[in-house]
Amino acid sequence: TSTVKNSKIKISLRNDVPSWKNATLWLTDYDECTWYGIDCDEQGKVSVIDLHNNNLIGFFPDVKDLKETLVYLDLSGNRILYGSSFQTLSNLEYLDISENSYNSLIPDEFMKLSSLTFLNANNSGLIGDFSFIEGMPLLQELWLDNNSNLNGSIPSSIVESSMLEILSISNSGLTGTIPPEIGSLTGLRKVMLQNNSLTGSIPEEFGVLTMLQAFDAINNNLLGEMPSSLCRRKGSKENQLNILTSDCLLPNAEVVCSCCTCCEEPCTKVSVQSILEDKRISHAFGYKSLAYRWIRSDPALQSYPDWKVLQRFTIACVYYSTFRKANTITAETFEKESKIPGWEIQDGWIKLQDECDWYGIQCEDGHIVSIQLRSNRLSGSIPPEIELLSHLEYLDMSENLIAIQDISWISNLKVAKYLNISGLFVSGSVLESFSELEELEVLSLSGCNLTGSIPLEIGMMTNLQHLELQNNKLSGTIPGEISKLEKLKVFQTESNLLSGTMPASVCALREFETGDLFSLTSDCVSIERKVDCDCCTCCQKVCMKDNPMNITAELDAALLNNMSKPVYHSKALAWVLDINEGKAQTYFEGKILQRFALACLYLATNGIRNTYIDRPHLYQNKGVPKWDNEEGWFTVKDECNWHGITCDQNGVVVRIDLPDNMLTGSCPMEIIYLAETEYLDIGGNSIACSGEELNWIKEMKALRHIDVRLNNFEYEGIPPVFTNQTNLQFVDVSYTRFYGPLKATDFEGMDNLKHLNLDGNWYLSSIPYELLSLPSIEYLHIVDSGIVGNTSFLENVGPQMVEIWLDANPRLRGTIPSAIGNISNLTSLSLSNCGLIGTLPSELGLLTSMEKLWVYDNALTGQIPEEIGKLTLLESFYAQRNEITGEMPDEVCALLSAENLFALSADCGKVTCECCTSCSRL
Repeated sequence: TSTVKNSKIKISLRNDVPSWKNATLWLTDYDECTWYGIDCDEQGKVSVIDLHNNNLIGFFPDVKDLKETLVYLDLSGNRILYGSSFQTLSNLEYLDISENSYNSLIPDEFMKLSSLTFLNANNSGLIGDFSFIEGMPLLQELWLDNNSNLNGSIPSSIVESSMLEILSISNSGLTGTIPPEIGSLTGLRKVMLQNNSLTGSIPEEFGVLTMLQAFDAINNNLLGEMPSSLCRRKGSKENQLNILTSDCLLPNAEVVCSCCTCCEEPCTKVSVQSILEDKRISHAFGYKSLAYRWIRSDPALQSYPDWKVLQRFTIACVYYSTFRKANTITAETFEKESKIPGWEIQDGWIKLQDECDWYGIQCEDGHIVSIQLRSNRLSGSIPPEIELLSHLEYLDMSENLIAIQDISWISNLKVAKYLNISGLFVSGSVLESFSELEELEVLSLSGCNLTGSIPLEIGMMTNLQHLELQNNKLSGTIPGEISKLEKLKVFQTESNLLSGTMPASVCALREFETGDLFSLTSDCVSIERKVDCDCCTCCQKVCMKDNPMNITAELDAALLNNMSKPVYHSKALAWVLDINEGKAQTYFEGKILQRFALACLYLATNGIRNTYIDRPHLYQNKGVPKWDNEEGWFTVKDECNWHGITCDQNGVVVRIDLPDNMLTGSCPMEIIYLAETEYLDIGGNSIACSGEELNWIKEMKALRHIDVRLNNFEYEGIPPVFTNQTNLQFVDVSYTRFYGPLKATDFEGMDNLKHLNLDGNWYLSSIPYELLSLPSIEYLHIVDSGIVGNTSFLENVGPQMVEIWLDANPRLRGTIPSAIGNISNLTSLSLSNCGLIGTLPSELGLLTSMEKLWVYDNALTGQIPEEIGKLTLLESFYAQRNEITGEMPDEVCALLSAENLFALSADCGKVTCECCTSCSRL
């Protein structure tokens, strides 16, 4: 055996068998609590081992080192023999050894699992009788289906498992009679005994099981009549008994039963809600547990049809399995899982609103048909549960920190037309998994670490139009079966280990009368020719489509007139045309323009003086610092690999991420050539721009996210460059030295804006109604910005608002209106150090999502309303330095014991508050 071991975990495996499917972080120096399948308690001790369906083979060893802490053990779907593995696990609560392909005698140690509440041994190869049940007094669910080597009868001592809710022993060699003592297990909800050799009659005592929802006894040797007490239950108004089966098929019925729901297999399956409730998902740990708990908390759950329950559960699995989860990619960058960044945009996710309204989700007739989460900082792995989305046609999870160890689920997305997982880490040779997707039109797998060869089965995907396999480790030759893809328009294979000759039949798809293939790429450059391809449209490592702008004319004109251009402009021209090792002649026009624009950005902001940094307390009479991180910039290295640059699968820049990187100088207008850029973060730098120098912003129509905080973008009011930017969702212009009044026209056409940060500027105006009426606005921050006027604008805030932060605006005066209670999604309200008067309205108690309520440093009077005690999610409430009197309501104090509220502050000299965590200044 080989041993995977540290001070807390030991698993033994044979060396002559295939390796685990997923061994992420095992045998590394990372804390074992981050290893795949391992969870720990608050003390950092291993409490969960979940290695189901992971190709474990051999003996599972004694894990006595975990006897005090292990509560959950899932080894299902493997090939394991059990010896004395369980003898010391006295605190184990959950055990799943189902779907085990090795036969094994029932360990005597089962009798010692006195803390067990859940046991799933379906199809586990167990050999023996059922006496082991006697040692499990806390058992709630027992699953022993499909064990043909079990024998004997149900022991009457099963009554000692008084908390039992589910008893399922179908198709498992049961003999003898059904013990009437089962009638004393009043919590039973399901008794599934079908397909055995039970004899005798069904006990009358079953009629007292008022919680019973399902009793299946079909395909046995039972005789007599179904107890009348059960039939009366079936017909009552309070009936929960939805499944009642026996061998009652006329004319040769063995059991007389006029009230049975089924007399012959196959019988109706239980509902999806019952599956969620009863199967091991309800006891799972990790992302499935979080998804289960979330959906079970939905007050509308009972009203959903089965398909919607599964859909919401599945999409919750997507969130919890990709939000700040460790894998082989994140291990290279982040020391701990807690430091992994969360999703960039997660609007709507894991909230009660319909999942069709969540960010990146599109539906038809309520069914999810599209998931688009490209470049959204997802980590972890895509959960196999996604295969349950039977209407999914479009899936784009590309350019995230996702690692996929097992992608077999992909073959079940039968209606998928578009799949893009470019930039994800996919283990092994997996292309065969896609060949069954007959409806697929676009398959993008560039930069996925794929190995192996291109399978012949690819030729079966006759609807395929785009096949992108570049930047992988594929080997072998390109199969002629590709020519069967008669609809193919794009076939890209450059930057692989492929060799040989491009098949003539594939080249034929380039001919006008034969096919539509307009983009065919491979490693066919003459210097290191790996693939002979005279018909390829591109032989470079990065091949881009033409940019509609005439770059040659633009650069030629610029070169002739460079005396009137900034110094950086001519330097960028020289670099693109002359210094770039001659490669500019082989680049497409769009790529030349892209490299030119980025070179301008680099040269205009790297170590360049401006009026802002020349102030005495900064770098006057000193050398101007260079960028903190300039890895890759201004080199022949592909720009998509430069620090802070992200490209799409076609090599087009879509993201520029250079915050806090010591950029100086000014913003070059040439940045507008990066027309497809959706995300721009240059905040926390020392760039100086003013007036018309800011016009580049309005030309970047694809922007969704722009952050220019803490730069010197001096302007009177808000520059008009943001108006009618319909794609913008996030704008941060805090501390940019904007001054002058906010105007209604500043925010026209920004219908998709969700997050607006105007902090730290000096507007000396009220907040325009037009800003508050933006249909999508959710986060509004205007702290320390000279806001004046009264607070009546709060009456116009829409219910979608999540955060309002207006602190440190002392000339903002008035009361908190009672209409504040209409902002139903508000989680954070911060109005400290303003000119608030009046009392705190009781309607604050309607804001049940509230987590942060800060109203300190005002002139509020009256008493603290007891309705604030209804804010069960409240984490901090600061009300000090006001004129509030009376007592802190008991209802508010009670929130401290609910574990969410950790900070409660008031003027304890005026307000009696023994529960306050602070009575002094923050």
